[in-house]
Amino acid sequence: MPLAKDRCDTASFAVQFCTRHDRPGHGTPMSVSTAPKPILPAALAEEPARERLFDVLMRRLEILAPHREAVRSLLRSARRNPPLAVALNGLSLRSQQWMLTAAGIGASGPRGAIRAQGLAVLFASVLRTWVNDDDPGQARTMAALDRALGRGQRFVGILHDLCAIPARLGRLRRRRRRRDEDAEDVAAA
Repeated sequence: MPLAKDRCDTASFAVQFCTRHDRPGHGTPMSVSTAPKPILPAALAEEPARERLFDVLMRRLEILAPHREAVRSLLRSARRNPPLAVALNGLSLRSQQWMLTAAGIGASGPRGAIRAQGLAVLFASVLRTWVNDDDPGQARTMAALDRALGRGQRFVGILHDLCAIPARLGRLRRRRRRRDEDAEDVAAA
């Protein structure tokens, strides 16, 4: 399937997400030609965010398929070497920001950082299934990814509700203050 060139602006990707370690030569500016190309077909633009992200991540796994043994080795090594796990998490975090953006999901700001970190953890769990899934149809991997995205979606809902609590408390305080001021005005009259 051809890549949808009109889906994302790769120059904005490079400016927003690239560090000096992402660039060729560790200090030379990344050109637009070296930035990853958008991988979401235009036909999926109308799909729900979860479906778009599912498609982006499955395409990512297809691209990783020739490197399955290397991924297996990295997963095994990360379990035994915590500093390596932390370093891989940093790389995965950056990668998941790209995946969220490619799926048309916000990856900037504090909420975007939380989304990217959550997706990095979920994708790592899917990778553990993927490295052992020899089925050409990737049925176990797709099921694991779907379950992981479901868990992530529930977590985002909980996080949204938790973030709404301070705003609700602020509204209650304002109402209470207005009610107290109105009561004082009535008492003074």
